Amino acid sequence: MAFPTVMERYGDPDAETVLIQMTDRRELPGLEREAAILSGLTDLPYQLVAVAAEDWNRDLSAWEAPPVFGGKAFGSGAAGTLAWLLDELLPSMRAGGKERFFYLGGYSLAGLFALWAAYQTDRFAGIAAVSPSVWFPGFTEYTRRRGIRTRAVYMSLGDREERTRNPDMARVGDAAREIAGRLTESGLPCCLEWNPGNHFREPERRTARGFAWLLDRRARQLRRIERCEAFLTLAQRALDLPEGSPQDPAAVREAVSALRDYYESDDWKQDFLDDEAGILPGSLRRGVLSEDGIYNVLEAFEDRDI
Repeated sequence: MAFPTVMERYGDPDAETVLIQMTDRRELPGLEREAAILSGLTDLPYQLVAVAAEDWNRDLSAWEAPPVFGGKAFGSGAAGTLAWLLDELLPSMRAGGKERFFYLGGYSLAGLFALWAAYQTDRFAGIAAVSPSVWFPGFTEYTRRRGIRTRAVYMSLGDREERTRNPDMARVGDAAREIAGRLTESGLPCCLEWNPGNHFREPERRTARGFAWLLDRRARQLRRIERCEAFLTLAQRALDLPEGSPQDPAAVREAVSALRDYYESDDWKQDFLDDEAGILPGSLRRGVLSEDGIYNVLEAFEDRDI
């Protein structure tokens, strides 16, 4: 379907990590500042694509709901917006066989849209739901019935957002705590961060922090896998040497110990599942994510004196 839109792009156009942010036309001037803040928070190359909705209440709402402030009701256009992202925008950015990994985020109702999208598709490696409108009628109940399909979720709220006289919007804090708690209990990497101020304080900085959390998780993950790959290579080489061959036993012991700690950790489980989900670069060496490979090396050293 055609989705009339205005888009702005920031960051590195060749970066494999792409951050997609639904926004309002009036917010576009602030996106350059957000990108500048984000660049100061991460070393990982990224491209930020800001997509302006034509009708904020319609295009970002999953179902119709009466107005809770002002006089404009909420529509049910989120499915069409998500279809445009998945069927048109994402494929266009992978044209020519480019490897891309997509994250979706947004502020306020756009944050709610990003979180809702995570229950619809596994095409996004992570979600940044910043000051999301999780007070939206029926949304918390909806998340109780659905399984989330993304690999990581960042949520944040201002610490004064739930202190409002509007009874509908006052539910935002409890709703965010419940959703984040459920995701954490399921084992999904999830952060719920509280910022000083109300809903309207520093939206660019808050959104940058959300994307930075996702990028930092990715950077740490890639460094961790690369480090463990080096340990695996050292251990495999030691196994291939004949008994009594010269080697550095302290280095081998360190490698085997680090591999064992990694294999028995939640980090390995998350890295393994992320690899299964297809959100790690194809160029990444991933022998440590082969369950038999790392297990066999550790087993071989059980009876070997090093």
